[in-house]
Amino acid sequence: MTVLTDAAGLDLARFLRPGDRIVMGQACGEPTTLVEALIAQGRDIGGLSAFIATSFSGLFTPETTASFALSSMGAIGALRGMTRAGKLAVIPAHVSQIGPMITAGIIGCDVAFIQVSPADESGNHSYGLISDHVRAAVDRARVVIAEVNEQVPHTPGETIPAAAIDVAVHVSRAPVEVPAGRISETDQAIARHCAAYIGDGAVIQTGVGAVPDAILRLLHDRKDLGVHSGMLGDGLVELVEAGVVTNARKEVDAGVSINGALIGTKRLYAWAQRNPAIRMCSTAYTHDAAVLARASAGW
Repeated sequence: MTVLTDAAGLDLARFLRPGDRIVMGQACGEPTTLVEALIAQGRDIGGLSAFIATSFSGLFTPETTASFALSSMGAIGALRGMTRAGKLAVIPAHVSQIGPMITAGIIGCDVAFIQVSPADESGNHSYGLISDHVRAAVDRARVVIAEVNEQVPHTPGETIPAAAIDVAVHVSRAPVEVPAGRISETDQAIARHCAAYIGDGAVIQTGVGAVPDAILRLLHDRKDLGVHSGMLGDGLVELVEAGVVTNARKEVDAGVSINGALIGTKRLYAWAQRNPAIRMCSTAYTHDAAVLARASAGW
């Protein structure tokens, strides 16, 4: 039976054991309420460790993580300061390897901290802003603790039934946002070279940062672009609204932008709410070689 609580009533010691290994949702899917609880209560449990692939929340500092060990796949976003302080253990891996490493037990997962949307009419929660390796963590964990956030969109794609959640912590708070970065002249020069290779009907994959943002801004004269990507930002919304991204010519998943992580601002999150033009998938699909080969056919 799922335990229902709010942030004030969450007592992690009821569900965590000394020495537990925690895997958290990353980036804009970071369950910040659960992270804050871990920071406040971790010392009383003892021996805890946590893995988060990327973080932009700023919650992790050498001081706040003194009661647990933190690891990541790299010094990304706000985790750079942790690396400089020698307080972040880095597991070198591609993002597509994280899910399989959790499944294999290479990245230990006794407890999954995830952020989800409110349940739909069928009682299923969307993984919201992040799918990538969340399902792998849920499947491996002894305990699944979900931050059910009223401000997280219910995105089409992977879901988790309410019955699969051991502890549901109901909150309403703005998810982490990652606004577009400043684009330099060098970024623009790189973008011009890259954009020249993107023709009408191409299927694009993009990351987050100044150069990807600069490239997307140069594609507004293209037609029928498709999307199959591990992550997407606000630039996707602009291209969809301009009629540039239609996914009409894709060999697979025609008419739908496939994505594993939404990393952006409220504008992106509002656009994704129950939007059938997007589907959130795990890296097992977004990065699958056979799927990518079919998706790129005809480029």
